[in-house]
Amino acid sequence: MRYIKKFIFLIVAISFLIGCSSTHKQNKDDAVVAQVGKSVLLASEINQEVPDALSKSIRLDEKKNYVRRWINTEVLYQEARKRGYDHLPDIQRELQSVKRALLANKLLEKEFPKKPVIPDSTVRGYYLKHKDSFVRNRNEIRLGIVLFQQKKNAKAFADLLQSGKSFSQAMKITFPKREQSQTWDTGYIPKTDIPSVLSGVVKRAKIKGIVGPLKTADGFYVFQVLDRKKSGSYRSFEEVRPKIVELLQEEKIREIYHQYINSLKNQQNIVMNLNVLNEIKSDSTGL
Repeated sequence: MRYIKKFIFLIVAISFLIGCSSTHKQNKDDAVVAQVGKSVLLASEINQEVPDALSKSIRLDEKKNYVRRWINTEVLYQEARKRGYDHLPDIQRELQSVKRALLANKLLEKEFPKKPVIPDSTVRGYYLKHKDSFVRNRNEIRLGIVLFQQKKNAKAFADLLQSGKSFSQAMKITFPKREQSQTWDTGYIPKTDIPSVLSGVVKRAKIKGIVGPLKTADGFYVFQVLDRKKSGSYRSFEEVRPKIVELLQEEKIREIYHQYINSLKNQQNIVMNLNVLNEIKSDSTGL
């Protein structure tokens, strides 16, 4: 998980930066999840590391692994401090580098908390100007597909499709409590990406054709061929719109970043003496 990777990468550095990991401001209702010596891991600290969007999907075993990794890192951290490693010059340099990067990133997060909004007219204009870059180079297919563990459930889903329900409607009826997303929609994919266990049946199916329940080692598949596109055809605007928006947002962010950093530079007395680089040994800089 992204938040766990972030935690593991920074935990030692942050502990050094704050000087002592054993000082926590604990509310009386804040539970201690783990403790190593005087250092504690509080429930509130774990909650802060988990994005709200993921809070309901984090499994118990992932939380337990998170705690175990914290304990392991804390044990190593405390032993390193006992040996005085936190005072080593190379460690101090690395910590200063981490601190500099953290503070710089925090500033950018505060100044630009949201991605820039790209007008739809700009997105569409980019599509029309670069339409030739959105040509398919292979035959592609789009499927609606779902896997069931029990045949009766798969048949009930297939019956909904046969009755005229769209794949989206059938998903909402079958899984009313599930947060609806397009995970059942493969989008346009090369035919070579279809699992071999399904490829033969998919090849024979017609557009809007319904297949299933199809028994496999994984369970019972039900799928519908939503569309086919030939090599050389243009991808539709709606199909590539998210990709274009992301690209234009990245360009805009780079533009905003350079404008912002130049405005900060103008407030500073900055001096560069690049000739000194010629006197620096290549192996000492990693160049």
